[in-house]
Amino acid sequence: KNEIPDGLDSFGSAEWERVLKIMRKVGTADEIDRQSLYVYCEAFQEFDMLVKRCAKEDHVTISEKGLPYQNPIVGMKNKASERLLKASKEFAMTPLTRSRMGILEKEAEDEFTAFLKKGKA
Repeated sequence: KNEIPDGLDSFGSAEWERVLKIMRKVGTADEIDRQSLYVYCEAFQEFDMLVKRCAKEDHVTISEKGLPYQNPIVGMKNKASERLLKASKEFAMTPLTRSRMGILEKEAEDEFTAFLKKGKA
């Protein structure tokens, strides 16, 4: 089964479909990877939500005593970023991971790769 699991919002679900399509194209889609892909997509949607929230809030907050401190949302976003990067590496979604595995970028080319190559949308 490759149905989108419960718990993913529309953003996470779209990423599930995008990554699964690439995995099928390169022949790496396997049922045993379902949970790992879910963890990646959940991290992807959480990071997106926190980036949007950080854009709306001040990154520095003032305590009751008048001392500045980092808004907890910034720390949450940073943790989500680390989690997303770690999960991305499991699916060879970073340039370094792909180069270590000998995977050519064109095998998993997507819109973002095409955008980078063209330098425009």
